[in-house]
Amino acid sequence: MIINFKYNTKKDAEAWVTIAKSKDIYGMNYDYMTNFMPKDLLESIQEIEKKEAVKLVVSYLNENNQYFKYINLFKNVIQTLWTTKEKEYIEKLEKITKKSFNFEKITCYITTGNMCPYNFKNKWFTISIKHSLPHTVKTIAHELLHFQTHQYYNVSEDIKEALTFLLNEKEFDNILIVKDEGYPRHQEIRKELKKNWKKNKDFEKLLKIEIK
Repeated sequence: MIINFKYNTKKDAEAWVTIAKSKDIYGMNYDYMTNFMPKDLLESIQEIEKKEAVKLVVSYLNENNQYFKYINLFKNVIQTLWTTKEKEYIEKLEKITKKSFNFEKITCYITTGNMCPYNFKNKWFTISIKHSLPHTVKTIAHELLHFQTHQYYNVSEDIKEALTFLLNEKEFDNILIVKDEGYPRHQEIRKELKKNWKKNKDFEKLLKIEIK
């Protein structure tokens, strides 16, 4: 398998802090995205620098370890499920982008929060224990499409996110059972890209279209 599933308390805490300190989540509602955090913890994170906030959340997670009994179970189940999808997904991804998928190992960290950050340079992304299994499979596919795009093309964050409309197209049939809805901010871009894709079915041309 290319994906190596792991849990790391610090990485989990970083995901909490990332969302708590986010000023813009591509149009998502901040209160909704942070409602899993105790109010006093959220306020403390907002008031201190990132490094100290991560330490604070690590301490909170270690003291409130009701999450931990679910993590290994979740990890084992999603790993088993993704094993049945990975080879076919990578083949479809290579076909649609016309590029080889040249990653030997990518780490997938599990978070107990709502937001799933990623880091292309260090080859890791995040999935949430709070999401359903079908949603999690979609998240993995979503992030690997980001990695493939980053590997070969220099595109804006908005285009990169909007490109995930492709996961809903017939080219990825049999992979997902839930749709990739994208972020509120990218809905119009997704529509423009989808119209172009229907006409050309050419990934490189898709990246070059002018978005109004």
